[in-house]
Amino acid sequence: MPTYLITHFEEMFPPRHGSARFTRDLATTLAAQGHDVHVFTHFSDHSGGSISQGLDRLPKTAEAIRRNGAGDIGFIWNGVHFHGPMAGAGRLRLALWRLAHDLRPEFALVGDEFNPGSAVAMRLLSGLHGTRVLYCVHTLHNLPMGSDSLAPNARLADILRRADALLTTSAFAAGRLGALLPRPVHCLYPQVTDGFAPPARPRRRDGPLLAINPGPLKGSAVIEALVRALPHRPFALVTGWDTTDADRARLSRHANVTWLDWTEDVAGLYHDAALLLMPSVWHENFGMVALEAMATGLPVLASDRGGLPEATLGVTPCLPVPPFVSAQGRAGATAPVDPALLRRWTTALETILNSDSGYQATCAATLQAARRFRDQHRWSGLDLHAHLWPEAARHAAAEAAPKRGREASSWVRPR
Repeated sequence: MPTYLITHFEEMFPPRHGSARFTRDLATTLAAQGHDVHVFTHFSDHSGGSISQGLDRLPKTAEAIRRNGAGDIGFIWNGVHFHGPMAGAGRLRLALWRLAHDLRPEFALVGDEFNPGSAVAMRLLSGLHGTRVLYCVHTLHNLPMGSDSLAPNARLADILRRADALLTTSAFAAGRLGALLPRPVHCLYPQVTDGFAPPARPRRRDGPLLAINPGPLKGSAVIEALVRALPHRPFALVTGWDTTDADRARLSRHANVTWLDWTEDVAGLYHDAALLLMPSVWHENFGMVALEAMATGLPVLASDRGGLPEATLGVTPCLPVPPFVSAQGRAGATAPVDPALLRRWTTALETILNSDSGYQATCAATLQAARRFRDQHRWSGLDLHAHLWPEAARHAAAEAAPKRGREASSWVRPR
């Protein structure tokens, strides 16, 4: 079985972003299927915590935790070898270089949003002889090229073009990438774990309308318009990376708004809500939060941007939102909410929440659709390596077959 080296430079324990959950699930599934999998990450928190604080946040089931005097940490979790420094960019580059040259992996995956860390990983791993590099695109807007880019950068775009293939999480994103980069593009829908299950008690349609990470890109303007239009409805808002101080100040002025801190028990948030709002104005690659909520039977009302129509599975309508101008960043997501557009959202909410029987029917349809999707797209039933690298897998199978007097077929790593 080949060796994989996967890099990810966002917090993984616990994973606060969908990209971190996706990468961690990918690593553990490959390990469960017999591959030698190593993940290079870092363990310092956002406030620059100490090594001991970083170790305290590791999973209780981690095995053989070790560290050296330079601050490097290593451990095994669910069959995956995790490595990384508790230090700055210089240490990150050196530690990754040493690990890559020790492992000499056949396959590498750069698995987070395109940032300085992933640029370093792409430059280093693409230069290793015999290593094929797969870049995983989680947000089109974070790429350094294309009309969706928030920060175009020709130098970083050249680095990204060194990838041998691309992986993404929706058919929408795959189509966008296919037109942007002349590389094989593979789609792999995110996993929904069995830990997301319906609450023990029946849902109440008078519960709060939940929004996670409300901010300019995630549609805080639409949420504020709904808060104003529906003063009798309670709203529960969970702070996240897109939530600005200005968003919090404006929305806190309304008596029907309650702010919640982010928690690892996301399923508990879904259990207490009547509906999840996802009025994102930028292109969500997929919308993992939507599918997780639906796996608990929580109805989702989302925008029609990006991969959200794929994530919501056609149970509820996907609605228009104000336009988003990528070149202006967050400032391009502050267009006012047109009254006619707002009526589309309030009417859809009323349709779902108007009667107990209709609401419970929507909850049941939501749960059924999510379970069907989960069963159809379980990674455990998929040869994940062959899905990520079909050409290499076919070549390996041909090499393993009896040669019957013929020479093995040759395969050259494309560039």
